[in-house]
Amino acid sequence: MKSEPNNANGSRILLPYLVSLALLLVTLASFFIGRYHLGLESIVQILMKLFGFPTTELVSSTEYAIFVHIRLPRILMVFFTGGALAMAGGVYQGIFKNPLVSPDILGVTTGASFGAALGILLPSGSEITIRLAAFIFGIVAVAAAYLISRLGKTSPLLMLVLSGIIVSSFFGAGLSILKYLSDPYQQLPSIVFWIMGGFQRTSWDQVNWSLPMILCGVAVMFALRFKLNPLSLGDLEARSLGMRVELIRLVFIAMATLVVAASVSVCGAVGWIGLVIPHLSRLLIGPHHGRMIPFSFVLGALFLLLMDNCARTLTPSEIPIGIITAFLGAPMFAYFLVTAKRTGWNL
Repeated sequence: MKSEPNNANGSRILLPYLVSLALLLVTLASFFIGRYHLGLESIVQILMKLFGFPTTELVSSTEYAIFVHIRLPRILMVFFTGGALAMAGGVYQGIFKNPLVSPDILGVTTGASFGAALGILLPSGSEITIRLAAFIFGIVAVAAAYLISRLGKTSPLLMLVLSGIIVSSFFGAGLSILKYLSDPYQQLPSIVFWIMGGFQRTSWDQVNWSLPMILCGVAVMFALRFKLNPLSLGDLEARSLGMRVELIRLVFIAMATLVVAASVSVCGAVGWIGLVIPHLSRLLIGPHHGRMIPFSFVLGALFLLLMDNCARTLTPSEIPIGIITAFLGAPMFAYFLVTAKRTGWNL
């Protein structure tokens, strides 16, 4: 009778190392996947050249350009986007004490989609304009939801959720207006494809833009992750432990919003990761946020890398990654709902 809990605890201790190893292997394998074949010898020679080691053979300029300017920035962006979205989802679920919460609950993705559509419709319509508008309006949406929640006199968490619904509906209506006003032959397809998400246009410029913000938000959430345990018990319990509840909650919301807005401004709307991956992490290693938050990052990075590899290889033309994550995320979440009583989640 005592061996089963011991085996379960042992598997939970070992599981993060196994998933981290799988993430490393999938990351390395991702460099070999693509329309243009890159062999192991070529990749080794390119890596030696990048790190300043002498190479025995010449690498073609095409292979070097594909590895350095296409696959390397793309894989970095996918890796940190998947991890950051999953971590942000775990943080939001801890803050709101609700496993149904996703990073979009305060309207960041809807605001960013509105901003991107507005950037596409502007006369310049450059990639920088679209990216900057998406980031700014993602931040504005969450700031508006937070300010509206402060005006209410009911539960702060309930007001935040309701304010997020209001802001999401407002920017969703604005996005529909921009679609209606856009050119149906050029601008409208650009808006639709941006909303579906994808990493096909990832470059070092995008990595340099978003990665510092993502790393900053991830680092702060990782450092403060233990405060989510008392915070998820309720405001009274957290205050009794000496926590400054409003300040800690604001910091978590700000950092989660930062990583989501920075990610979405580059890759578009990639759904379900922030909702499903924290669920799966909680199921695999338990609800303690000290373990669950970093595990969610690793699992989210692994999941999105696998989805991006599928997007690149399943069809001759690349599939928008938001479609693939929705196709897999929705059935997974349905399974979690059906088995909620057996897994002990309070849905």
